[in-house]
Formats: sequence, structure tokens, C-alpha cells
Amino acid sequence: MSHDPLDRIRSNRKRREIEDILNAGNPAHFQRVYLAGFLHYAVGLTEDEVCAIIKKRAKWHDYNEKITRQQVCSVYRRGIAERSEAKGGEAPFKGTKGLSVSSLTTTPIPGKWIGVENAAGFVLEWYREPSGDPKSFKNESP
Repeated sequence: MSHDPLDRIRSNRKRREIEDILNAGNPAHFQRVYLAGFLHYAVGLTEDEVCAIIKKRAKWHDYNEKITRQQVCSVYRRGIAERSEAKGGEAPFKGTKGLSVSSLTTTPIPGKWIGVENAAGFVLEWYREPSGDPKSFKNESP
């Protein structure tokens, strides 16, 4: 039985946003990076799954499988590099208000995720408002 990985996106608005990027003839670089990052960090897809979705569904005029794989892999490597800087939870991640490695899990993190949008309405980055659970956001700065 075939299952569309985009069905994992619970928000209809987000699913449409991702589909709009895939259906665009020439999406901007930041939209492509956002697509890869969202599918990895919010949906939990692997590099291969993201590349397969793009190859199958993208209607990009300049689609190139090799360049796409390099770019998708760079999104994943950046996350790995930032995590490795914080070995053992001793150093905070960049831009995360002191979030430590020890607080990361593979299960969903409680709290509300907020997208920071540019003037055109595209989400440039995400941050999470703590849920009030002291375990959900350790070492938060005031």
C-alpha cells in the first residue's frame, strides 16, 4: 500500500504551502531550503525521502537531481554540525536560547511552534514557545 509522505503534515495550510513550492516553476532558493528543512525537521523524512519527493513531484524548470541532492544534504549536514558544537549538552545551540543536546528527543516536543515570516508570507525560520513544562525547554534565558 502506497502512502504519501506529505500526508504526515497535519496542517492543510502547511501541506498546501509545501505543495505550492513543489508545483512552482522556479521557486526561490530559500523556498527550496525551507522545503527540505520542513520535510526533515517537522515531518521527519530522511534525505532520500525528501529527494524522492522532489524528484517525483517538483515541477521546477531547472530541476537537477545532483544539485538537489547536494542542497538537501547541506540542510541535513548543517543541523548535524550545529548539534556537534554542543557535545554533551555543554554548549548551547546557536539561536536557541540555551537549548542543550540533553533536551533533544526523537518524540514530538511540547509547545507551540511559531513561524517567522518575511513580507511575502514565507516562513524563514521556526521557534517554539515553551509549553510550561519545565522538562520541555531547559535553561531558558529570560
